[in-house]
This record gives sequence, C-alpha cells and structure tokens, in this order.
Amino acid sequence: ESLVSNSVPVQITALKLEAFAEKDSIVAGDRRGLLIQAKVLNTEGKISQKKDGKSLKFSSTWGTFEGGNITEIEDGVAETRFFPGRRSGAITITVQDAEKTLPAEKIFLTIEPGPPAKLSLRTDSIVLIEGAGFSQVTAEITDELGNVIPDEASSIEWETENLEQKQGDKPGTIFVKPKMSVKNARIRAKTKSLGKLLIPPSLIPRNTKGLSVNNNMCR
Repeated sequence: ESLVSNSVPVQITALKLEAFAEKDSIVAGDRRGLLIQAKVLNTEGKISQKKDGKSLKFSSTWGTFEGGNITEIEDGVAETRFFPGRRSGAITITVQDAEKTLPAEKIFLTIEPGPPAKLSLRTDSIVLIEGAGFSQVTAEITDELGNVIPDEASSIEWETENLEQKQGDKPGTIFVKPKMSVKNARIRAKTKSLGKLLIPPSLIPRNTKGLSVNNNMCR
C-alpha cells in the first residue's frame, strides 16, 4: 500500500502579542468606549519594537472600534477604543497582526445591560378559556435598549384576580388558569423601580373563537 502524506508550513517567531482591556465589562450603549491595548513582547516578556510601523487588526463578536479595526504599532504598542453597541452579552475581541506572523490574542468581555427601564409581560394567550389548563405568564425587565436584565426577574411580584396561580420554575414566571364561572380576570406584575404592568385577559366559554385584547401600562 502507498502512503499519502501532506505538509503544513509552520512559522517560528520569538515575538508574541499580549492584549487587555482596561475593564472586563462595559454597559451596552456606552458611548465613551473601552480602552483596548496590545503589546508586542519578546521571549523575555519585554516590549519589542521589531513590529513598529506594522498594523494590528482588532475584531469582535459585535461592536465597533475607534477609527476602524486597523491600528499601527508604535513603540511596540497599539491602542484603540471599543464601543459595545446596543446588545448585551459575552463577547470576544481578537487581536491579530495584519501579516498573521504572530499568534492571535483574545480578550473576553461582558457587555452588561443598562438600568431597568421597562417591564413587559409575555403570555401563552391573553384569551383564557374557562375549564382549560394553566397558561404561562413571563415577566421581563429590560433596559432602554431592550436588553433583558436577568437578575431583576426575582424582584417581580404578582397579583391576580379570579385566577388560580402557581409559581413557575424560573424567576419571573407564573402559571394561571381561570376560576370557574367568572367573567373577567386580571394579571399584574410589579417591581419597585418600574411600577405595575396590567394584562386583562378575557375569559370566554370553551369552543368560542378568541378575542383581541390590548395591554395597558400602569404606574
């Protein structure tokens, strides 16, 4: 039998990149940005100027960089500012020399949601059928950009009228079903910082077509 072989070119370098951010988190929508710095180091861990005049490329899961994503190395250092945009979540910033002669360096950041700005409710149906099973209701607290603030869910308090209620498995969720022989019902979610959100589900007889119901914000 004949053997099939292949080869991969490997580069040997005495230099490496070291990159870091001034903080490990930033709030979504922060227009001041976050300082990102990358250094070219030699085998002794000291800054090297051998790549001066060359460029480093910065990329991220999302967000933008000041002046674009290419920055020139000066005195062994390249700096830029990162702007997170509107989304919250965990991201990775990758730093790579434009010639790809050095191993890429990664920075892991968390983009935090802003302060609470809105309380919203999601339901399986805002039309509840008498005699039917439980329907799930979920409350979410978001910032002004629409990012969910998970830690706020545990602060939500519920009020219901003419409904059987049981707690959901996750914070911010309950299950409800109408009590027998009632004509209307109410679901209220409240939090100290944002007041109350009211959903008035219509109770309709079984086998009757659904009705359209609007949500109302209460303060």
